[in-house]
Amino acid sequence: MVDYQYDQYANATNQMVQINAEFVIKAVGAGFSNGLGIQLDLNSSLVSNVKGNDIEGGLYIFNGNGIEANQSKAVIIVSDNVHQGFEGNGFINTTPALAYQTPDTINIQIEFSNPLTLSGAGSAPFNPFLVINKDRGREVHMPSYLPTDLVDPSFFGEANDNSTVGGVYYKSKTGLPWAMNLPVSFDYPLEKTDVRNGYNHFNSWAQSGGFTYMDWYTSKLNYRTSAHLYTR
Repeated sequence: MVDYQYDQYANATNQMVQINAEFVIKAVGAGFSNGLGIQLDLNSSLVSNVKGNDIEGGLYIFNGNGIEANQSKAVIIVSDNVHQGFEGNGFINTTPALAYQTPDTINIQIEFSNPLTLSGAGSAPFNPFLVINKDRGREVHMPSYLPTDLVDPSFFGEANDNSTVGGVYYKSKTGLPWAMNLPVSFDYPLEKTDVRNGYNHFNSWAQSGGFTYMDWYTSKLNYRTSAHLYTR
C-alpha cells in the first residue's frame, strides 16, 4: 500500500525540467521482499539524473544517470525492498495483532536532460509496478499497463493470470486487476482478506471494466464491510 505525490517543475517557457516524487509506503503484506519502481513514457536517455532511491544493492544494474540499465524507457527503481524502512521482514501494518509501524517515506528527484512538455513523460501515476520477491523478471503492474523490457514473459498466463504478450496485461481470468490506483488514500483489507470481502461493490466495478460503481472505495452506506478492513 503506497500513497504518492508527483510535483512537476517547469521552466519559464512552461516546459518540464524535473519531477519530484514522494512515495509513502503504508503497509507491506504477503511477506515477500518486493521492489517498487515506476516506468516513465519516455526514452531512458532523456533523464539526466535520479536521486533519493532506496537501494540495498545486488539485484539491479543502473546506468550513470540512475535509470535501470537495459531498459528502452526510463525505469526508476524507488526501492529494491520495501521492507527496508521497517522493523522485520514480515507483515507490516496489515494485521492488528502486530504493532503499528510508522510509514516509510521515500523522496525521488528525477531531472531531465532536455526540457519536456508537461505530458512528455506520460501522466501520473505513470506506470508503477512491483518486482516480486527479488525475482527481477516477475513484475506486477496495473491492468493494461505495459511491463518493462526486463519482464520474464513466461510468467504470463500462469495460475489465475490472463496476461498475454501483446494482448491484455495484468488482469485475472475473471477480469480482476492485480494492482490498482485510486484518487484517495485507500482503507485496505486485513492480511489474507479478499478485497471483495471489505468492499461490497468491488467485484461489480472490476468486471464491468470500471464503468459501474466507480466510487466503490468510498464509505457510502452499504459500500463497506468494516470488519474486513485494517484499522490502526
